[in-house]
Amino acid sequence: MRAPISVATTWFSADRFYDVAKIFRRHRSITRTLAHYGISDYRRQWTRITATFADAVDAGRLRLSVQRPILVVESLDVTSEDVPVLTTRGRFAADRAALIVES
Repeated sequence: MRAPISVATTWFSADRFYDVAKIFRRHRSITRTLAHYGISDYRRQWTRITATFADAVDAGRLRLSVQRPILVVESLDVTSEDVPVLTTRGRFAADRAALIVES
């Protein structure tokens, strides 16, 4: 059975990236989208991994029953000058994924 492993939500500053949805649809890549705005280098400043239970929306997207455990990965990416560029919240079906964090 094919089933989704994760869903994610990414936030950009509306002031700095006012038309980011249109640009992302064109490029289909976060890296190329940021390059469009002149950001050629960025890095992960922090990542937080927690566990919780799937709500109805995420359960539907991940094809899980409600209240199944999921892993939540929240992160902040910044420029080389430590200016925030995006925040992401990924949700993973806990029994379909393994996470490895390296630095």
